[in-house]
Amino acid sequence: MAKELARKLLKYPLDDVLRGIGFRDKDIPPMKLVRVSPYQTFREAGQEWLSKLREVGGLQPHENMLDIGCGSGRVALALMHYLSDEGSYTGADIRRDEIIWLQSHYSSKRSNFKFEFLDVENAFYSRDPNKNRLRPFSFRSSRTRMISFV
Repeated sequence: MAKELARKLLKYPLDDVLRGIGFRDKDIPPMKLVRVSPYQTFREAGQEWLSKLREVGGLQPHENMLDIGCGSGRVALALMHYLSDEGSYTGADIRRDEIIWLQSHYSSKRSNFKFEFLDVENAFYSRDPNKNRLRPFSFRSSRTRMISFV
């Protein structure tokens, strides 16, 4: 019986198993997507950024935020509990897997939270270091209060 259970568990990534039994926060992306802040401090790092956006930038709950380089969404998660329905958040990043996860988990909960894949190539993010280009990125809002490049 234990072997059968172990065999079943090995078919799934450890992170999915831990989420399924309640040991992982379902609002935090899987460990494989969290690349910058330590997984254990994901929420705390987002709250720290929110404090800076409020104190230094003066961000208010009804305003719009554009976050270029949103990564795995640590700032977005903090803003989900801060921005009102009048405000909005648009996150953009070059990591397609992160954007897909954020769209399916955060945008599905808050319709005013959007995530866009930036199709950008440069020497750091491209397999071909000689291929550098930036494709157009459209963001339209006359009410944007804050733009973050983190």
